[in-house]
Amino acid sequence: MSKRRVLIAIDGSEDSRRAFNFYLDQIHNDGNTALLIHISETPNLPVFTFKTGLKLPVEEWTKILTDKVRKAQSIEKDYEAILVQKKIKYKILSGETFASPGEGIVRLAEKEDVSLIVLGRRGLGNWAKKLVGSVSEFVMRNSPCDTLIIPR
Repeated sequence: MSKRRVLIAIDGSEDSRRAFNFYLDQIHNDGNTALLIHISETPNLPVFTFKTGLKLPVEEWTKILTDKVRKAQSIEKDYEAILVQKKIKYKILSGETFASPGEGIVRLAEKEDVSLIVLGRRGLGNWAKKLVGSVSEFVMRNSPCDTLIIPR
């Protein structure tokens, strides 16, 4: 059995859960290390204008960011509990900020020298992909290693 470092992108969606389960059921072996990554998209924060004076909506910003961090921690703990219960060697990659989830996945795959990236695919239509792009498509085109995209 070869030892592999496999990066699994998680975000709390059914698509990422399906990718995670596919890894567990079809790919994992005892020599592997599962590297979990959750990259939150930058939240939309309330804006201010000079008409309101320079009263910044700091409390709103703090609440939004705190909620975002709590949600990310909850998602990570959920997946971590499964890996611990199954006695799978793992590492959670967090704490870094990236311009987009796709960029973060690719950069951390390079940094962590992974041999495989596993991620779910949301299944955006052609129009939506043209407008906003696709994380899975970005990763597939820019990945430093093999990439497995689990469809819906």
